[in-house]
Amino acid sequence: MKIWLEVFLVLLALEPLSVSATEPFPSEEYFSKSGRYHIVLAPLLRGGMPDNGALILSDKKEKKDFSFSVEQVSLNFDHPNMVMSTAGLGWYRNSIAVFSDDEKTFVIKLLWPQYVVLNLENHSIVKEPAESILKEAEKLMANLALKWLDSADPYQRQTGAIVCKDLKISESIPRLKELLSDKEFYTKYAGKNKGIIVLYVRKAAKEALLALGESMDSIITELPEKDCLKFKDYKYEIDWENEKCTGRIEMEQCDVDKITFELNAIDKNGLIGTADGKTSVDYEFCIPYIDQYLKEIQTIDSQIVCYHGSGGRIGCSNSEYLCLGNSGYKNYRDILCKLSTLNYVKRIDRTYRE
Repeated sequence: MKIWLEVFLVLLALEPLSVSATEPFPSEEYFSKSGRYHIVLAPLLRGGMPDNGALILSDKKEKKDFSFSVEQVSLNFDHPNMVMSTAGLGWYRNSIAVFSDDEKTFVIKLLWPQYVVLNLENHSIVKEPAESILKEAEKLMANLALKWLDSADPYQRQTGAIVCKDLKISESIPRLKELLSDKEFYTKYAGKNKGIIVLYVRKAAKEALLALGESMDSIITELPEKDCLKFKDYKYEIDWENEKCTGRIEMEQCDVDKITFELNAIDKNGLIGTADGKTSVDYEFCIPYIDQYLKEIQTIDSQIVCYHGSGGRIGCSNSEYLCLGNSGYKNYRDILCKLSTLNYVKRIDRTYRE
């Protein structure tokens, strides 16, 4: 019963079950409120598209799956925001998607912006959607974007700001101004031996405010300092008062590319959510069906439970253990990072237990 309650809370929020700013890009999943429709957005890979397509619609009532290729979705590969990384391309990066109230359509607004509209009744992509469909979707998206501005997940805060810019949501201005002091960042290369710190949430908020007609003082969104070099196993020490990098400090070994949920959204106690609704994060991963590996996992965290014969949501094979862990410990990050560095652990996904 507990699992269904958790799932329906997610459905009501209409938020992706798996969103991460890390690479490789995870798929995103959406469920309609009734539970009839399940939609998966799948990433492009450098070696080509997955066999099951870019977008998969499952109709639980008819017990059928419908797959749509890149061509059918009509992705604009020439757009400058369509960036291919070393891992591939998450074509839905910073997208927002909603079901219509009557569950007849599902609308995705991409970063460009471009709209992808699914007719759920006849399981097809609508090439020329009626303006009324888009207007209804934009109202739902506006409400969701305003909510995302207060999200604990920096990726959602960034996406919320982008949507507020594109849809010209004036009610967002006070919160966008607060995001001008957001400290989330990533690093990008800017030539040989030089890196740039990009304050990506702050940058999205600034661009949204400018689009909404607000005059901006000098708001720094990038720090092109020579000390901001990119090292896989380092994080940066930043003087926020003077807005500059002051050096780098060593951090734990961690392969964040394997962790498909946002670690920065989890607080120091291993909890996620708003102040009145915090919860720990359940996660799962697969390991080979070998006792030596099982013992190693239990040495890292004795609370992790592994099963054989169950694939879980992640889809472990019959030659693998399904392992389940939880972030509800103050050293949760150390545990996840240790797990991520194991060669036989290929991916760690968030899950929702019974």
